[in-house]
Amino acid sequence: MKSYIKVENWFLYIAIIFFFIGFFGFKNNTLDIQIHDTYIVTEYFQLFIFFSLFFGILGSIYLLIHKLAKKQTNKILGVFHFSLSIISSLGLLLPVYIIGSRIFKSPAEYYENSSKAFLDRISNINQIITSFLILLIIAQLIFLTNITLTLLKKTKTT
Repeated sequence: MKSYIKVENWFLYIAIIFFFIGFFGFKNNTLDIQIHDTYIVTEYFQLFIFFSLFFGILGSIYLLIHKLAKKQTNKILGVFHFSLSIISSLGLLLPVYIIGSRIFKSPAEYYENSSKAFLDRISNINQIITSFLILLIIAQLIFLTNITLTLLKKTKTT
């Protein structure tokens, strides 16, 4: 029973959940991104697969630290990292899905959202997405801190 509450297991469970949501949930939806002079069209499936791999890699690193280095990571930092990662990844995916779905009925052909009056209601969503991305980066700094402190510890688990 105790093995189910470890942080590495949480990340692996979430990776599986994100994979199945992406694989079975969003087959025909696309996301349009303009980067410099290139216009990129990607599917939501690819975003969910990215986050599935992201959480799988994080869970694997926690598992490798525990199994190979025989050291236990700080549980408080691990739970904090897990919580911030889940909140920020859902905060990234949900607004992107809302913009691209038919809820706002915003076509992707407009160069900027402020040029049309009916697109004013989604003008602040880019700021929300950016703040969740910054939160995700902060969560990964907590992850690096947790791994560094764990590897510098002298005590070993039995």
